[in-house]
This record gives sequence, C-alpha cells and structure tokens, in this order.
Amino acid sequence: MKLLVALVYTIIVVAGKTVDPNIELPSSLKICRLEDPNRDECIKNSIQKFLPTLRDGIENIGIQSMDPFIYEKLSFNIQNNNLLMGKVDVKDVLNYGFSSGVIQSLESNITDEEMSINGKVFFPKMFVSGKYESNVAFNAFRFVSRGQYNVTMKDITAKWNIKSKLVDVNGEAHMKAHYFEIIPEVGSMKFSISGLFPDKSLNQVFSDFFTENWKIFYDEALPDIRNQWEPLVLDISNKIFSNFPFKKLLLKD
Repeated sequence: MKLLVALVYTIIVVAGKTVDPNIELPSSLKICRLEDPNRDECIKNSIQKFLPTLRDGIENIGIQSMDPFIYEKLSFNIQNNNLLMGKVDVKDVLNYGFSSGVIQSLESNITDEEMSINGKVFFPKMFVSGKYESNVAFNAFRFVSRGQYNVTMKDITAKWNIKSKLVDVNGEAHMKAHYFEIIPEVGSMKFSISGLFPDKSLNQVFSDFFTENWKIFYDEALPDIRNQWEPLVLDISNKIFSNFPFKKLLLKD
C-alpha cells in the first residue's frame, strides 16, 4: 500500500538540503533544532504543512507525485481456513488520498549515532483503483478471472516506526535507514469489482460480499503487502537519505 512509501518520503525530506547547494529546500518545510525541547512538535508541524505539497511531487529533489501514488504490481496469497484460497495479482494501481493525511503524534529519539522516529497519521479517505488477475477457490467454486477493481477506504490510522544509523558518505555523516514498520488500521472498505462473471448483477453480489467481509480479506492480504513494500520503502528512504547530510536535517545549537 501506498502508505508505506508515502510516510517515509515525508519523514526523510522534513528538514535539510541536498548535497547540491543549488537545490532549494521547499518553502513549506520548517527546519527544526536538535536540542529544542519542543523538537517533536516542530517536526510534526513541519510534516503536516509539507504533506499537501507532495500531491504533485517535488521534481528538484526527486520525489514523484504522491497523490495519486502509482505502483505497477503487487501479488497476494490468500488462505482463510479453506474458505478462500488462491492468488490475486493487481497492477496499474492508483492510490489517492495521501495529501489529506493528519499527523496525530510524533516522537523522536536521536543520538550522535542513531535516530528512531515513531508516529501516527490519520487519513479520512483513500481511493484505490487498478486491474486484477485472480485464481481463487471459494468453498467448492474456483474463479479464474481478470478485470478492474476499486476500493474506497475510510478512517485509516497508521502507526509507524523508522530507524536509522549514521554512516560516512564522502566524508559527511548521513543517516541510513535499516528498519521500517507500519501498522495500518482501516475503519471501513467498499469494493467494486468487474470481470468476475459475465453477468453484472452477479459481479455486484460478490462486490457486496467482499464489502461486507472486508476485514477478513484485509487481514489476509496485509502480511503480503508489508513483505513487499517494507523493503521497497527502505530502498527509497536510503536513496533520499544519501542526499541529506545529517547536520542539515536538524540544526544544532
């Protein structure tokens, strides 16, 4: 899910310059001070102000559009007590809603060698659309199908943690992320799926079934989502961290 990548982009770019002195920091970002007793509130407010600017991306520091966020393909293996078993591949996925996020809390722990940030963000609504291919058994029936789908999610709360260590890059101290975890909780989901059956009314019946039982399918898919996205998030975060010396991320008194 887009949440994983989007949140890391926000934290990493929150204060500082790139190595290239000609690149300007986005005006929406506020630089915070390392020793400020209200540092966490400063970082939280800076991220909050920065979120809407990611809607169209920030080309000069290499950040693509985050609203919608586009990813090419994900695969899910589903097994739920023999009720539902199989594989679903989704592709050409568009995910809308990141720029409407509200940072609810943030806590940082920063030393001369390490940094850990815990936070919680709330998204009122997210909309996801894409194409799918499935080979799934439901009770005694097997469905091999392809089509389009969309999912409307509401009241999403995500707790996340990122950890990094200082490393030397060309004589400058940079942070390198080595751990990222996110735990999203969704209030509700509504599905619309085409291509399961030639009959549109049957498609609607199954779309309603998925909507009524969304929690089952969400819980089944979440481990696969995290296994595929968290390594990607670390890769993206470290590509960006490499352009930001730590002394530029937070000012020292």
